[in-house]
Amino acid sequence: MSYVLGIDLGATRTKAAVSRPDAEPEAVALDGSSRWVDSVVYLDQDAAVSAGQHARAMVEHDPDGVVSGFVAQVGDEVGVLLGGDRYSGEVLTAALAGWVTDRVAAAERAEPGRIVLAHPPGWGAHRRAVLHDALADAGMPSMALVPAPIAAAHRHAARKPVDVGALLAVCRIGGERADGTVLRRTPDGFDLLAHVDGPRGAAGAALDDALVEWVREQVSDPPSPARLRSACVVAKERLSVNEEVVVPVGRHGVRLTRAEFDRIARPVLTPVLDRLRRLIDAAQGPRPVAVELVGGTARVPVLAELAAAALGCPAEVDPDPATAICRGVVQMVAPHRAPGRELVTAGAARARDRVPADPPPRPPISLTPLEPPKRRRLQLPTRRRDRSDEDGRLDRSGSLDRDSLDRDEFLELEDRPGRAGRPTRGDSLDQDRFADEEDFLDHDGFPEHDDRPARGSRAAGPQMGDRRGARRSRDRGGSVDSADLLDRERGELDLGELRRRRDGRGVRRSRDRGGSVDSADLLDRERGELDLGELRGRRDGREGA
Repeated sequence: MSYVLGIDLGATRTKAAVSRPDAEPEAVALDGSSRWVDSVVYLDQDAAVSAGQHARAMVEHDPDGVVSGFVAQVGDEVGVLLGGDRYSGEVLTAALAGWVTDRVAAAERAEPGRIVLAHPPGWGAHRRAVLHDALADAGMPSMALVPAPIAAAHRHAARKPVDVGALLAVCRIGGERADGTVLRRTPDGFDLLAHVDGPRGAAGAALDDALVEWVREQVSDPPSPARLRSACVVAKERLSVNEEVVVPVGRHGVRLTRAEFDRIARPVLTPVLDRLRRLIDAAQGPRPVAVELVGGTARVPVLAELAAAALGCPAEVDPDPATAICRGVVQMVAPHRAPGRELVTAGAARARDRVPADPPPRPPISLTPLEPPKRRRLQLPTRRRDRSDEDGRLDRSGSLDRDSLDRDEFLELEDRPGRAGRPTRGDSLDQDRFADEEDFLDHDGFPEHDDRPARGSRAAGPQMGDRRGARRSRDRGGSVDSADLLDRERGELDLGELRRRRDGRGVRRSRDRGGSVDSADLLDRERGELDLGELRGRRDGREGA
C-alpha cells in the first residue's frame, strides 16, 4: 500500500492529508502551495468539474457555473442550482472529493491505497448511504466515511492517551459552522455519544464580521469592504502568536491588542461552548478528561480559556487545528499500524462505516480534472410531482406548459382553484397549431401575442389596432369586451365566465356602465403606466363625452 489519503470537506474549506509508511500524517498542498481550497466547484459547459483558484476566478466570468454550500445539502432532495440545472449535494460533494483525489495522486505519482472522508457528526444512515452511492458513481467505491469528531479524538489520543471508558469532548469551530461532540474511549477506538450544532453566528466568519465592525468604528474613512475584511482576517491570524498588531487601514492603521481582540471574540465563541456544556450536564455522568479544539478558529487564544472554564476540564489545541480532521482520519488507517490495531469506532462499525481491513483496490482514475457523469445522470427532477401537477405538466417555475397541452386541457387546468395569478409559460402562440382555436388569455386577463409592443412603446400592436371597446378574435366572430377584461383583472370574473360572455354575446357592452375602455389605455395599464382608478376615470369620461 503506497499511502492513505484523508479528506476533510468543510463547509467553507477543504483540506487533505496523507499517511505514508513509517511516517506521521501530513497535510498536503492542493492548489499551488496552499494546504486548503475553498469548498467551491465550477462546472463548465462540458460538465467537467474544477475547484480551487480556477473555480473562484470563474465567479466573475461564469457565476452561474460556480456553486458552494453543497456539502450541507447532501441527502437533501431539493438539490443545488448550478448552471440552470439542479444537482444533488452528494453528487457535487463526490465531484469535489474526486478532484482532490486526482490532485493528490498527481503530486504523489501514485494512486492512494485507501481514501477516508470525514463527515459532520450529525449525518445519519441516509446521508452516508447517498454519499456512498455518489462516490461509487464517481469512481471511488471503496472510500470510507468517518465522523469528523472521531478523527479529532484520534489526533488527541496520539498526543495524550485516553483511558478506556473515559469521556472526551471535541469542539470544532470552522469558518461557517461550529459543533460540539461527546465521545467515549473504547478498546477499539471511540464511540460518538452525543453532539450539538452551534448556533448561527458562532464561527470564524462571524468573528471576522465583529472585528470588521470594530475597526470601522475606529476610522473615519474605512477602505472598501473587501480590503477591510482581508486586513481583519490577517490581523486575527497574527494575534494567535502576537500580543499586538496594526490593522493597515486609514492613514496610520489601527492598533489592536490581544486583550481587545479577546473582548470582541468572547460573545461570538461562547454560545457553542454553552451548548456543549449543557449537553454534558444533561448526561449526568463523569466530566470529560479534556476538550479537543479543532478547526481554523481554534487558533484564537481566548477559545481555550473559554472552553476550560465552560466545561470544567483542560482544553487542548492541536498544533495545526485547521488540518487536524484530515490528519486524524488517515491516522485511523495508517499503513504502518500492525494488523488488528487500527483505531476504528464501534459506533461506526454498527453503522456499517467500519473501514475494511483489506478493501478492494480503488479503480484507476484519470489524473486530469474529474469529469463526473453526464448531465443526464447528474440532473435531478426539477420538482416533485404532486396532485396539483396532474401529469407533471408544470415547468420548474410552477407554470403551465402550453406546448404539452391541447386547448381544452389548458383551459381546464388554468381554471382550477389555486391557479389564479400563476404564470403561463411561453410568450407566443403557435400560429399553425392554434389557427382554428380561440386566442388564449394570460393570467392577468390581457391578450398574449408574440407581437406585443415593447415596454415603453406607445404604439398599439396589430392585435389591438385602434378599435375601442371590444377586441375581436382573429379567427372567429366572437370578441371580448374590454370592460369584461377589466372585471377579469380585478378578480370579479373568472376565465370560464369571460369565455361564455364572449361566445354568447359577441361584442358585449357592460350593462351597468355602458362604456368601453380604449385599447391604448389597456396597453398602458398592462405596462404599469396607468393604475386601475385612472383607467376607470378615462373610461367613464370617454362615455360621458
